[in-house]
Amino acid sequence: MAAGNPQDSQWRYAALGDEKRQIAGQLLRRLQHRLAPVGSLRHYGLGKLYPGEAVPRWALSCFWRRDGEPLWRNLQGLAEEGVSADHGWAQAKTFMVELIHCLALPPEVMLTAWEPDDPDEPTGFVIPLLTVPATTGPIGTSCRWHPLAADGQLTLLPGDSVLGMRLPLGDLLTVTEMWEEARLDLSADPIRPQQVGPLAPDNSICLALGVEARQGTVHVFLPPIAAARSFVDLLTAIEATAESLDMPVVLEGYGPPSNQGIEGFQITPDLGVLEVNIHPARSWAALVQLHQALDAEAIACGLACERYGWDGRPLGTGGGAHITIGGDSPDASPLLRRPDLLRSLITYWQHHPSLSYLFAGEYIGPTSQAPRPDETRADSLYELEVAFLSLVPHQPLPPALVDQLLSPLLADRTGNSHRTALCIDKLFPKQNPGLQWGLLEFRGFEMPPCTELRLLQMLLVRALVAWFWQQPYTHPLRRWGAELRLPYGLAQDFHQVLQDLAAAGFVFEADWFTPFWEHRMPRYGHISLMDNPARQLELRAALEPWPVVGDATAGGPARPVDNSP
Repeated sequence: MAAGNPQDSQWRYAALGDEKRQIAGQLLRRLQHRLAPVGSLRHYGLGKLYPGEAVPRWALSCFWRRDGEPLWRNLQGLAEEGVSADHGWAQAKTFMVELIHCLALPPEVMLTAWEPDDPDEPTGFVIPLLTVPATTGPIGTSCRWHPLAADGQLTLLPGDSVLGMRLPLGDLLTVTEMWEEARLDLSADPIRPQQVGPLAPDNSICLALGVEARQGTVHVFLPPIAAARSFVDLLTAIEATAESLDMPVVLEGYGPPSNQGIEGFQITPDLGVLEVNIHPARSWAALVQLHQALDAEAIACGLACERYGWDGRPLGTGGGAHITIGGDSPDASPLLRRPDLLRSLITYWQHHPSLSYLFAGEYIGPTSQAPRPDETRADSLYELEVAFLSLVPHQPLPPALVDQLLSPLLADRTGNSHRTALCIDKLFPKQNPGLQWGLLEFRGFEMPPCTELRLLQMLLVRALVAWFWQQPYTHPLRRWGAELRLPYGLAQDFHQVLQDLAAAGFVFEADWFTPFWEHRMPRYGHISLMDNPARQLELRAALEPWPVVGDATAGGPARPVDNSP
């Protein structure tokens, strides 16, 4: 959150704001210079679409190829967002005409896009585009949109979002048949260019690339692309066009497909904070360098990792500091190579409430962002124990079966598998191949105030994973009852965690974690007992579950507090 203006709504409870967007752009450029290899790509794309919001939030990203090859070779071809080059619709049209030629598509596929109430000059230009991975020949194919744009003129939907988000795709005829025709046209072998004709059947493609000039700069809206090879091919054509016209562009729209050799980091807005999702680190040294660089550049942009309550007590920003583990690919993920590792982590976390609450944010409990399995349904522990019978130490198991066994049980009370302390919605979901990444996310960690404390959290998780890899933890689950959140019990519990790690060869000093105790359960005061001054009574902040009450006016549950101040 912003250190200089913490009381502004965008740094308290609002997701969007002009200053937040400006700082995010500054941070993107600084992190690209600091973290990204040569040949990286700045991308101004689409983030998540939340209920009640008309359009997706923005997402600023930097991507590069994992194999070391450049994703975008000439940085001069990428324009700075918000820096005008005095480009207008005429330059956007010139760019699109040249790009169509570079893509080897017929010129008649270009559509001129107009605002509903502005006949004076076009907003931009559009081509339906279905990309096809190919080493030679056309990069993709296009089609005519009929009768939606029979005369080459396209009327955009009303609104103030970018051109690519206002295409009237719902008006295309035979939407169901459209995908079948496209699939039949390309299914035999999509890599062979001779199978891609100059034009696909009318209305058979509802993906589109758009070009428009905004704030004096040409913007190119990328459509969703399923294959990394196609994404690279299209970028190559766009870069060649920008270079031949000496016309730098801003790339926006959809990013590259996940888990196909392209990685990077992303900056997105959330309630009161900027959220940075960083790329994987493949060693402890790389992880330390990555977080030190991230914090240094964030501070240079005027951001901070903590805020203060109305009583002056230091608090977290309200954003998470979730820890994710996995491998370079699903096949390399230790969680899929050894599914019993999941069983060990779930069991040990359930045995030790201190791991759930010591590093958590201000709001915990059944309706928080990261409830424990024993905070959801009463029968969840029994069902987990039944599922654990299939997670035998050192025995392989099909990844889809691991997901089927655990995903219904690692969820909150509503069945949301994302809101849980140990989240596997990106492990290997059978119904969503795009999220089969082999990842486990520890969501019960809030952002600590400094780099060293965050690294200490990660070192603790790293030690536990190493221990359970060598020695699986297969004890029965515990029924805690009313003892779950007692502060004095949590201190004893965490002391036991450190003893267990020391016995396994991973020694942590208890004093290293003192800042977490003082931050999470600060001491309000203490007095000596009159009859025995050697004994003291200490008063500390209690752990309270996040309350949810029925809201008669809204007709559903409502939280009287939120995770941002």
